[in-house]
Amino acid sequence: MKNILRHTKMLAIVLPAIMAACSDDDDEAVLTPLATPAPAVSASGVAALTFEWEKVEGAVQYAYELRDEADELVAGDVTTACTATFAGLEPATTYTLDVWAFAAIGSERSSSPVATLTATTDAIVPLAAPELTVTVDGKTVTAAWTAVPDAEIYTCYYLSADGERTDFAASADTSVTFVTEVGEYTFAVWADAPQNEAFSASAEATAGFAVTAYALYTTTGTMNYGEYQWECTLTAYSDGSYSIADWYGNAGYNLDFVADADGNVTYPTCYNDDWYVYVPTDGTNYDYFYVGYSTFEAAADGTCTLSFYPYYVGDYCTFTWNDPRMSLTTADIAGTYHEVASGYDYYLWTWGNEDNSFSYDDNVGVVIERIDDTTISMTGFYWEPETLIGTLDAAARTITFEAGQTFGTWYTFAAETAVDAPVVATIDDEGRILFQGWSAWYGGYSYIAGATSTLTKL
Repeated sequence: MKNILRHTKMLAIVLPAIMAACSDDDDEAVLTPLATPAPAVSASGVAALTFEWEKVEGAVQYAYELRDEADELVAGDVTTACTATFAGLEPATTYTLDVWAFAAIGSERSSSPVATLTATTDAIVPLAAPELTVTVDGKTVTAAWTAVPDAEIYTCYYLSADGERTDFAASADTSVTFVTEVGEYTFAVWADAPQNEAFSASAEATAGFAVTAYALYTTTGTMNYGEYQWECTLTAYSDGSYSIADWYGNAGYNLDFVADADGNVTYPTCYNDDWYVYVPTDGTNYDYFYVGYSTFEAAADGTCTLSFYPYYVGDYCTFTWNDPRMSLTTADIAGTYHEVASGYDYYLWTWGNEDNSFSYDDNVGVVIERIDDTTISMTGFYWEPETLIGTLDAAARTITFEAGQTFGTWYTFAAETAVDAPVVATIDDEGRILFQGWSAWYGGYSYIAGATSTLTKL
């Protein structure tokens, strides 16, 4: 009965004049029904179905209706073609198609029986998660992952132990390199295909990593002990600790110490307690040194001195060396750099294209020039023609760009956190200059977010 009602309703819509054209003779005529169409699914997707059927002999048009799992009408129409396509459907949902053929008015044929076919849209398939590896070299971290079939972009971030999150702009790249400080972190990446409705984002692939104390430099210094002098090798580490190898001339007996910013010294590996260091003078005898009253000094020229008081000599023992990092000058920094940058630029947003992420690696025109012993100029950063002025802190290996400098014609250069916050770039041990969290401000708004730029000298 349901199909007859649909049939009658469609006839009333499509052929309103058919009843008026019929005579009493027509009512008494016995008409032969057209053959039933044989629909089949010719294409399916997560939100679309296409049906086709062979032409029915004597048919002049076809009517069809598509209903969902609740028997609600989704779409219906008439056509002279032998196909019907439905879009905007729900994924992984079963639909029912009814289709029947109409004969020409006045012919000896009547409409066909209704053919019914069910079909199910495809399910959305999650992309496979990338296979992730993270390597740490000092404070430089490289995260790399396998390319995922059908993925278009990858989104990633890393999270510190205290919950601070650093995001990278989504891109098609399968690796990212960044610099961070000592600590424990978690890196996460997932794949996505925003232009392909057949796939959803993958699960996050995560990997923990730690940036531990790493060697900043190794150099030779001079030990002064009473009337004696000899050379020793010192290694400085990123956590403020130092180790003087074989400091008393005995292999395997190192003098390890930690110096803070105020010049206070502690000895975490003393052989007895926090006050004495024992060192063998031969196979059976030991000298011991009272290491209280120790001090550490670092002069502006890079000269460093550890002083401690030996128990029985009656005078301070000193070890002096030069911090090679302090030799960094503005002349060393000057040159042309290759910039690799990523982040979000709200200036790129347009109606219909809300993706404002950027990932560039083709800027080879960043020029840094020396102005004086502590000042440099930088031109071409993020392709902008303006010159930015920075101040070098050789000891901290940083370049500070004060906020408010013109950038991008109408904008000002500042940290993303505040319009008056300076941008502080760090210089790693390989001489790369890393900018994190820089932005362009206009009218009290930050137009660039999550930005990272790494400059490598050409």
